[in-house]
Order: sequence, then structure tokens, then C-alpha cells
Amino acid sequence: MAATNVYVSIKRIPFGNAPPKEWVEETNIQATPADFWLTGGYYGVDCIGATFGTVTLTKRGPNGTTYLTVGTSTTFSANGTAVVLLGPGHYRLAIA
Repeated sequence: MAATNVYVSIKRIPFGNAPPKEWVEETNIQATPADFWLTGGYYGVDCIGATFGTVTLTKRGPNGTTYLTVGTSTTFSANGTAVVLLGPGHYRLAIA
């Protein structure tokens, strides 16, 4: 069964008392949305879904077309949260 009614928040974790400089929020998604740019650094990733298959954070590879899994901590098969260190690049949420 594919993930449905998925809400994902990806927010850069600032150093010191500075506010987050970037964030991505996807609400009520049913299928893989468009990609987005992240500048890199530490990010908090939160994921909630009504039903679950998997929701995976992927990064566009060096060939410009293939998306690579970022890591096991950013593949969600249930509601969850993760803190990850990401490099700069184009990212996309893969909904399955």
C-alpha cells in the first residue's frame, strides 16, 4: 500500500540563536512531488502519514536524472522524525 495524506517538514537547524534559514513543507501529498533545493547543513525531517508504504528523502545524483537514497534515517515507513547532515543539492520526496 502506498503512503497517503503525507505531511513532511524539512527545516534547517540553525547554529546559535539564529532562526532557520530555509525549510520545505509538503502537505497532504499522495504522490512524489517536484524536487527542491537545499543549501546543506543539519536538518530536522518530520513525517506524518494517514497510511504508509514508504516516504524517502532522495538527492539528485551527478548524472542529473537519477535520485539516490540519502540514508536509512530518512526512509519512513511510519510517522517519525530524524536529524540529518545533508550536502547542497536538489532533493525530492519519493512516495511509495
